[in-house]
Amino acid sequence: AMACWAQSQGYNCCNNPSSTKVEYTDASGQWGVQNGQWCGIDYSYGQNQGNESCTGNGSYPCCNTCQATYTDGDGDWAFENGNWCGIKNSCKQQPQNNNQ
Repeated sequence: AMACWAQSQGYNCCNNPSSTKVEYTDASGQWGVQNGQWCGIDYSYGQNQGNESCTGNGSYPCCNTCQATYTDGDGDWAFENGNWCGIKNSCKQQPQNNNQ
């Protein structure tokens, strides 16, 4: 399994990050509860959502949009639901619109 950011704090990551309710958010990221234990919600963790990964290496949620509003050394970002989110890597693989 991939390492996840919560493991550095002694917690596991949630097995189903995309379906885990966010119970708490701190400077490290978003936390859920799984089997009565806190778990880190790492959207790039858990292979059950295909190979969807995005800017931020799981420390931020993946955006629904492919439209970046900000770019830095880590990659492309947007702002959704009051939070920064990482642009999905799959966005970059989509063919550009060439029918001008």
